[in-house]
Amino acid sequence: MTKLQILRFPKNPVTQLEPIASLSNLRELDFSNTQVEELLPIQNLIYLETLKFAGTPVKNMKYLQNLKNLKTLEFYNTKVGNLDVLEPMSD
Repeated sequence: MTKLQILRFPKNPVTQLEPIASLSNLRELDFSNTQVEELLPIQNLIYLETLKFAGTPVKNMKYLQNLKNLKTLEFYNTKVGNLDVLEPMSD
């Protein structure tokens, strides 16, 4: 499944992303309205262009710093309190 490019599983009882950490070719990931709290497992998915995690209990986006190809990021209704990680992405 390493060729998988799009993965969407919103509104599911998922709590962790570790099982998808090796999907290195992902371009789009949507886990909105899940119980995922931690973004660490996706920090090396460097080809991600679209990331959606609205309606999750995620608090920290620091693990997104390596995702230089991100074009779309949706994270409304989360617990994210600091947007500083987005500043380097504006280049």
